[in-house]
Amino acid sequence: MSFILIGFGKKTSKVRGETGQQQLCFSCSKLVFYHLVIERTWFTYFLIPIFPYRNQYFVGCPACSYSIEISSSEMKAARRGELRILIHEAATNDE
Repeated sequence: MSFILIGFGKKTSKVRGETGQQQLCFSCSKLVFYHLVIERTWFTYFLIPIFPYRNQYFVGCPACSYSIEISSSEMKAARRGELRILIHEAATNDE
Protein backbone atom coordinates (compact mmCIF):
# COMPACT_ATOMS: atom_id res chain seq x y z
CA MET A 1 0.00 0.00 0.00
CA SER A 2 1.42 3.37 -0.95
CA PHE A 3 0.25 6.92 -0.39
CA ILE A 4 1.27 10.38 -1.36
CA LEU A 5 1.36 13.05 1.30
CA ILE A 6 0.66 16.47 -0.20
CA GLY A 7 -0.65 19.55 1.47
CA PHE A 8 -1.53 23.21 1.29
CA GLY A 9 -1.34 25.90 3.88
CA LYS A 10 2.14 25.89 5.42
CA LYS A 11 2.89 29.55 6.13
CA THR A 12 6.21 31.27 6.50
CA SER A 13 6.85 34.92 7.22
CA LYS A 14 9.97 36.97 6.77
CA VAL A 15 10.83 40.57 7.65
CA ARG A 16 11.96 42.34 4.46
CA GLY A 17 13.23 45.56 5.98
CA GLU A 18 11.77 48.70 7.45
CA THR A 19 9.82 51.67 6.15
CA GLY A 20 11.88 54.68 5.25
CA GLN A 21 10.38 57.00 7.87
CA GLN A 22 9.50 56.74 11.53
CA GLN A 23 5.77 56.77 12.13
CA LEU A 24 3.45 56.86 15.09
CA CYS A 25 1.90 53.42 15.69
CA PHE A 26 -1.89 53.47 15.57
CA SER A 27 -2.13 50.86 18.32
CA CYS A 28 0.61 51.61 20.90
CA SER A 29 1.36 55.29 20.02
CA LYS A 30 5.13 54.71 19.85
CA LEU A 31 7.32 56.31 17.20
CA VAL A 32 8.73 53.34 15.23
CA PHE A 33 10.05 52.22 11.87
CA TYR A 34 7.37 49.76 10.73
CA HIS A 35 8.64 46.34 9.62
CA LEU A 36 7.81 45.15 6.11
CA VAL A 37 6.73 41.51 6.27
CA ILE A 38 5.93 39.02 3.52
CA GLU A 39 3.89 35.95 4.45
CA ARG A 40 3.89 33.05 1.99
CA THR A 41 1.54 30.08 1.90
CA TRP A 42 3.18 26.98 0.44
CA PHE A 43 2.22 23.84 -1.47
CA THR A 44 4.00 20.94 0.25
CA TYR A 45 5.03 17.47 -0.87
CA PHE A 46 5.87 15.01 1.93
CA LEU A 47 5.95 18.01 4.32
CA ILE A 48 8.61 19.78 2.20
CA PRO A 49 7.60 23.23 0.91
CA ILE A 50 7.75 23.13 -2.90
CA PHE A 51 6.42 26.48 -4.12
CA PRO A 52 4.44 29.39 -2.68
CA TYR A 53 0.95 29.82 -4.10
CA ARG A 54 -0.08 32.92 -2.16
CA ASN A 55 1.83 35.96 -0.91
CA GLN A 56 0.49 38.46 1.59
CA TYR A 57 2.24 41.69 2.52
CA PHE A 58 2.06 43.44 5.88
CA VAL A 59 3.40 46.54 7.58
CA GLY A 60 3.83 45.79 11.28
CA CYS A 61 4.82 47.60 14.45
CA PRO A 62 7.88 45.96 16.06
CA ALA A 63 6.81 47.15 19.53
CA CYS A 64 3.23 45.82 19.76
CA SER A 65 2.89 43.53 16.68
CA TYR A 66 -0.01 45.56 15.26
CA SER A 67 -0.06 44.97 11.50
CA ILE A 68 -1.87 46.17 8.41
CA GLU A 69 -2.20 44.09 5.23
CA ILE A 70 -1.03 45.95 2.13
CA SER A 71 -0.80 45.21 -1.60
CA SER A 72 2.42 44.35 -3.44
CA SER A 73 2.53 47.84 -4.99
CA GLU A 74 2.18 49.37 -1.53
CA MET A 75 5.05 47.13 -0.36
CA LYS A 76 7.26 48.61 -3.08
CA ALA A 77 6.20 52.12 -2.06
CA ALA A 78 6.98 51.32 1.59
CA ARG A 79 10.50 50.21 0.67
CA ARG A 80 11.00 53.61 -0.94
CA GLY A 81 9.58 55.37 2.13
CA GLU A 82 6.40 56.59 0.42
CA LEU A 83 3.75 54.75 2.47
CA ARG A 84 3.14 57.26 5.29
CA ILE A 85 -0.34 58.39 4.16
CA LEU A 86 -1.46 54.88 3.19
CA ILE A 87 -0.74 53.49 6.69
CA HIS A 88 -2.76 56.29 8.28
CA GLU A 89 -5.69 55.72 5.87
CA ALA A 90 -5.70 51.96 6.54
CA ALA A 91 -5.68 52.55 10.29
CA THR A 92 -8.64 54.93 10.16
CA ASN A 93 -10.58 52.56 7.88
CA ASP A 94 -10.24 49.70 10.43
CA GLU A 95 -12.20 51.57 13.12
